[in-house]
Amino acid sequence: MLRILLAALMSVAASAATADGSGEAILTIDGSSTELQVNSSQSDWTGSLQYASVSIWFAPKGGNGYKDVVSLSFDVQGSDAILEEIRAEVEGEKLFGNEDGGVRVVIEDISTDGESLKLIGRVEGRVGPSENYGRDIDLNAAIAVSGTFDVRLEPSN
Repeated sequence: MLRILLAALMSVAASAATADGSGEAILTIDGSSTELQVNSSQSDWTGSLQYASVSIWFAPKGGNGYKDVVSLSFDVQGSDAILEEIRAEVEGEKLFGNEDGGVRVVIEDISTDGESLKLIGRVEGRVGPSENYGRDIDLNAAIAVSGTFDVRLEPSN
């Protein structure tokens, strides 16, 4: 079974701020599905309901904190996702995907509850290796990725 491991483009500090975000996702990479939960200390959003920037870090349910993390980020304009990016590591290989390579996030429901942003959606596309952390992605070696998510995120501090 493929394991989804940490692929970080940003440094993760042990003293990361704690947020009360929650939610889950089911992600399938190259035919292997994994149930994930929101890593709330690394997930947040900024902006407004009309234009938001979203960053979601998922870890396997019952996971290891900052280990085995998949990152999904995108901006929201109205009810449309733009500038989609996904990062993961599969069997030791760092994989990246973005809107240029066909990664698409579809937002099925978006709302606010106080300061929290609630999102239900799905992601699909292809992820491939990159020698420069996702700037250039080798789509000739890409594998399929798809999944669904249902999350509640707290605003960025």
